[in-house]
Amino acid sequence: MSNLLYGYATDERIVAVQQKDDSTMRVYFRDPAAVRHEDVPFYPFFFLAERKYLDGFSRKHWIKQLAGNAFYQYLCVFEEWGTLWEAIRHVLERYNRTALKKVESYAECDTLFLYADPVTQYLLQTGRTLFKNMTFEDLCRLQLDIETYSSVPHKFSSASRPGDCIILISLSDNRGWKHMIDGKKMSEREMLLELVRLVQEKDPDVIEGHNIYNFDLPYILRRCELNEVALTIGRDQTLPRSFDTRTSFAERSYEYTITDIPGRHVIDTLILVQNYDMVKRNMESYGLKYAAKFFGFASPERTYIPGDKISWYWDHDPKSLMDYAFDDVEETRKLSNHLSGSAFYLTQMLPFHYGHTARSGAASKIESLMVREYLREKHAIPKPLEGIQTGGGYTNIFITGILGPPILHADVESLYPSIMINNGIAPGSDTLNIFNELLKELTALRIETKRQMKSSQQAEEKSRLDAMQ
Repeated sequence: MSNLLYGYATDERIVAVQQKDDSTMRVYFRDPAAVRHEDVPFYPFFFLAERKYLDGFSRKHWIKQLAGNAFYQYLCVFEEWGTLWEAIRHVLERYNRTALKKVESYAECDTLFLYADPVTQYLLQTGRTLFKNMTFEDLCRLQLDIETYSSVPHKFSSASRPGDCIILISLSDNRGWKHMIDGKKMSEREMLLELVRLVQEKDPDVIEGHNIYNFDLPYILRRCELNEVALTIGRDQTLPRSFDTRTSFAERSYEYTITDIPGRHVIDTLILVQNYDMVKRNMESYGLKYAAKFFGFASPERTYIPGDKISWYWDHDPKSLMDYAFDDVEETRKLSNHLSGSAFYLTQMLPFHYGHTARSGAASKIESLMVREYLREKHAIPKPLEGIQTGGGYTNIFITGILGPPILHADVESLYPSIMINNGIAPGSDTLNIFNELLKELTALRIETKRQMKSSQQAEEKSRLDAMQ
């Protein structure tokens, strides 16, 4: 394995990293028999253009001048995560003393370059990555879907409405297990406690759902709050945390609430479907039922119930609603089987956790690989350059109609990367030439993987190689 692509650490079968406290990371390994963990020290850091902005900062820290003449000349390291944020506030205060335009956050301050996620920082500084020497099926993946009751006729259920509630929680995993937490047999509070128990018992690496970020997890968290249930579904019985964010799929923007579950990953197949269609542009909807039909996963016996009829079915035909809920988690698992593999194999390379990889764009992925190598080389980081408008690719149709015979087909394998490699096209500020080396290795890896895929006779192996390529 290339150190440039896969990181220079050789640790295998890491399935999660979580911040334990201000100065410690907990790293989880999935051995064949069980999941184990180790606690390791963590030294948060940021890059700084001029060291004067940390003058007068009294908390313990280290400043190292980096090689080269790029803009971010200094690596600033701290003993604790809280100290790092105190230092950032100090930098911003000193920066604003002389700045023509005052800044309110680190994101606006061009003298400072920071990865705000502690897991990304830890993986960058150690060269570790997740899932080395694992296949996608080695992960323990749990699918979750809830059905909810609306006390107001013809209105969708609201987690904050006192008369509304969770009525079914359907679960399955990629080991053949499935289970229904049934609101006919339990109170809502008992259902939520049972969900916590089952997640801890099954101990999944990944929790998957379709629109799980914007519906299932926020609804569950709100009902836990109202029922005074601690949703301790993280590893080590830790609580989730939520924050709002947004991402873009080409010209479309998508806002959602991320729920981060310590020690586990959350995969929203709705985001995977949107990411797929950003390239293909041939889907009419991103809903679960449409996506399952589009990819050919929908069973002929699949139960369909309109969203505004769920409460009616719960009152009059709960068996059909349970069938519907089981079909939801089955289709979610099949969607994930089909679309998650690429993110899984990219996570073996990137200094990101799995969920971050699945929802981040290509530019941030490439940047992280370059920053990891610049950090390893203790080399200064260049400042981003201003972009310029460029024309698109040239296309033309020279002949129309029925052609031939004979018909000849000519194609250039990996056309754009080949042009860039042969002509040395790369960022002008990349003084270590990391970009071109990465491009060469990625292109060679993809071509070799496609070659293996074409020659493979086993469907499972062919699918794995297709996800990799």
